[in-house]
Amino acid sequence: MRLRTTCLLALVLMLMAGCSSLPRSPERVTALDTRAATIYQAGLRQYREGRFAQSAICFEQTRALHASVDDRAGTAQALASLGRARLALGENDAAATAFQRSLDAARGLGVPALEAEALGGLAAVALEQDRVDDARIWLAAGLALPLDDPSPERAVLLHDLGMALLQEGDAVAAEAHLRRALAMHESLNDALGVAADCHSLAVLRAGAGDLDEAADLARRALSRDKAEETPRGVAQDLSLLGRIAERRGETVDAVGYFRRAELAWSARGDGEAAADVAARIRWLQPTD
Repeated sequence: MRLRTTCLLALVLMLMAGCSSLPRSPERVTALDTRAATIYQAGLRQYREGRFAQSAICFEQTRALHASVDDRAGTAQALASLGRARLALGENDAAATAFQRSLDAARGLGVPALEAEALGGLAAVALEQDRVDDARIWLAAGLALPLDDPSPERAVLLHDLGMALLQEGDAVAAEAHLRRALAMHESLNDALGVAADCHSLAVLRAGAGDLDEAADLARRALSRDKAEETPRGVAQDLSLLGRIAERRGETVDAVGYFRRAELAWSARGDGEAAADVAARIRWLQPTD
């Protein structure tokens, strides 16, 4: 089954971040602040819609604007977002560099959320490279920060630690952390976080053979992603629901989910994922 990656979940932090700098009083908002915020929001929209190269351009422009006036908080936020875009593009080394620079900029500012985002990004790169031990070190460092409890940053780190544990083969500990993350995202009314947690838990429960709960969780994820208009999340949820229905022997439902997933992936321009679900349809409904 196609796992939802930490790269996708980190969108939760990016969307909740809003502006890419520390809150300012109205009299301190400058023309540069306004321009940077506008470009940053455009980058968020591009990222959310799966146009990662375009989002990277926006985040790089935002970083340059903040760096030009030595706005360290804005620079740190823009670099962390740039790291997420680079990671989504498969540019792991460039992503790691951006996250490290974000961490360097955030240190000493007294804004734990910024440090947490950078540390979570470094962990995401490590997971992409199958360096689970390194990922756990970064995530532990993030969770040791004086973050609010509950907070979106803490919930994301808990989710990512759960994914690291799952990758490591410790399904019991992974589920405990993922359920903590889900409870926290629910308490925060964070629909994107709930969607990501439910998707990951659905994958885990399906792996344990509990297909009924897996299906319920995947449907919850799909409902939240549709409500938040998250194209990639919707496509992933539909693909997962198709796989679960296939394992349950519900061929008609599986084909229906896979057809919807194929349309969703094609709409995003992801030919590889669309071809994958199309192959499942052909397998389930072979032609004579």
